Amino acid sequence: TLATNVALPSTTVAEHSGGEEEELPAHLKLPGEFGLPVKMMTDSLRPILPHIDRKLLVELRSYLHPTPTVKQVLECFHGLLGGPFDWQLAKLSLADPATVLARLYQFG
Repeated sequence: TLATNVALPSTTVAEHSGGEEEELPAHLKLPGEFGLPVKMMTDSLRPILPHIDRKLLVELRSYLHPTPTVKQVLECFHGLLGGPFDWQLAKLSLADPATVLARLYQFG
């Protein structure tokens, strides 16, 4: 199981290592700012794509006060699709479910 509410240190890789930030190989980079393996992300996303539809996206957008987990997942989702990791902007992006679905299918 994954731990929740884990506080992460506020240091960058460069600060932690005491030197310059190391560049990841191209095959380990995501289009966003973090370097997670793209293949791992697409392999994880592919099986759930058929279960994500317009109705679900509209429901997610309707949440006024989402649980911390829902908020965090949507922030990450928005970041992976190239936007900032921000709940309000993620919620705004759900205003056009067709575009969100198309981008998910392109990513996965």
